[in-house]
Amino acid sequence: MTRRKQPDFIKGTAAHRRTEGDYLSVLLDTVTLDDWREVVGNTLQAAKDGDAQARSWLAQYLVGKPEIKAQTSRIPCWLQRSRNARMNSGGAT
Repeated sequence: MTRRKQPDFIKGTAAHRRTEGDYLSVLLDTVTLDDWREVVGNTLQAAKDGDAQARSWLAQYLVGKPEIKAQTSRIPCWLQRSRNARMNSGGAT
């Protein structure tokens, strides 16, 4: 019978696995609001200077990710809606 490898533990008086909370705690203790304000300010300036990744990052936090994707069909959306309406009402095309 083989033994399982023991998980890595943080040294201390109690056995403790590193968790997301541990890492988040260190992040919050290290990055001050002034540091974060500077990061956001630099990102804003980069976005204004044409940096697409900076614009994307800011937009994700300001307006969120889009829930629907743009239609990629070659059929115009007005025609597609018309076809869908006819199919749902029982008409055939």
